[in-house]
Amino acid sequence: MKIEKSFDSEKNAWVFRPFGYIDLYNAPVFRAALEEARNVNIILSCEELAYIDSAGLTVLRDVLQERQAAGCFVKICRLRSYLYRIFELTGFHKVFDIQDVEEAE
Repeated sequence: MKIEKSFDSEKNAWVFRPFGYIDLYNAPVFRAALEEARNVNIILSCEELAYIDSAGLTVLRDVLQERQAAGCFVKICRLRSYLYRIFELTGFHKVFDIQDVEEAE
């Protein structure tokens, strides 16, 4: 799994851009990458994300709870519509700030 990371000074947030799949196999890698940016705002730019399963959603939930406790935010953007459907089915669309849902190509 590849994850690009950069800092957006305008939004005062680390931007993470995961590529491919976030599943049981690589969820620990995803968690470790996000935990490098402790107590700061996080934006997940998901245009290259192809799939996320319950293990990946659990990582996102845990990171959201940690950031909210620290007074920070987690935003998800450029999520493909079929992945947004997973967030809807699990109720996570009510928990996360999701912006710019894109239609699958």
